[in-house]
Amino acid sequence: MSKVSLRNLCKTYAKDVPAVKGLSLDIYDGEFMVLVGPSGCGKTTTLRMIAGLESVTDGVIHIGDRSVRDVSPGDRNVSMVFQNYALFPHMTVLQNLSFGLKARKEAKTTIRSKIDTTADKLGLKELLKRRPGELSGGQRQRVALGRAMVREPDVFLLDEPLSNLDAKMRITMRREIALLQRELNATMIYVTHDQSEAMTLGDRVCIMNEGCIQQVGPPIEVYNQPANSFVASFLGNPPMNLLDGIPNTSPDQLLGVRPEKLKIGRAKESTDLELEGILDMVEETGDSRVLHLKTSYGVVTVRVHEGQFSSGMQLTCHAANTDLYHFPKT
Repeated sequence: MSKVSLRNLCKTYAKDVPAVKGLSLDIYDGEFMVLVGPSGCGKTTTLRMIAGLESVTDGVIHIGDRSVRDVSPGDRNVSMVFQNYALFPHMTVLQNLSFGLKARKEAKTTIRSKIDTTADKLGLKELLKRRPGELSGGQRQRVALGRAMVREPDVFLLDEPLSNLDAKMRITMRREIALLQRELNATMIYVTHDQSEAMTLGDRVCIMNEGCIQQVGPPIEVYNQPANSFVASFLGNPPMNLLDGIPNTSPDQLLGVRPEKLKIGRAKESTDLELEGILDMVEETGDSRVLHLKTSYGVVTVRVHEGQFSSGMQLTCHAANTDLYHFPKT
């Protein structure tokens, strides 16, 4: 496996529309890096530039010690797993897995050995004679992963591979991909807009917005120490509350507090945050409830695990001063 280095990477489309703006990032050998952000933030464009499927306007891409900016996709030794699987519908699973190896003119015995090993790891041995139309979504995704694995690439590139699966299958495949990455000690770059995938899969996450990196770090570090209000409001479900105009807060700052840090009842210390409002809505999530409280600073969300609540109730909630964040207004 190989390290990937991006330096001042830029992509500008026609009419001077920038998609990626001077992005610099190191993905370490054997690391699981997740690029996450809203639609249009530049994450898939960045992945496609690494793969060679998108031209680079400016900047440098290194895979290992080799500059690959002007290297054709087939010569970069990367494998890409697409959102729509990109399987040949008229071919069996066996034929899909072997297609790239045959194109590289590898020996038949080598091809069969690689396919057998990969099919064992991914649970595909009983499916080798089936065509994609005879497979479930999860099985098709395993075939797409297997086709990438048999090539033994330096880097795996995964573009929202679970977005077409139902919620239960996404959780199953998320676990399988994480275990596979550890077993292979593979360098993986994974693109998603789903913060849950980013938090659970990545050794590190790279939060992007409007073509720029907002923050890079281990998931729990980024969650607990967001670099700015965008990161704070993007990670978390429900997202962090960002409040403007709170007394004793600088007028050029927003005050942030996560829903799980707000407690029902009056503040215990003078430095704590205290909010009053009318309960507008209660969301049942199974193990907890999310309360939507109308306050003079906007709607505030509070996560609670006990108590009886109904719309229209007058409530007071508070958070300790140590659980508050301060962000400059942008």
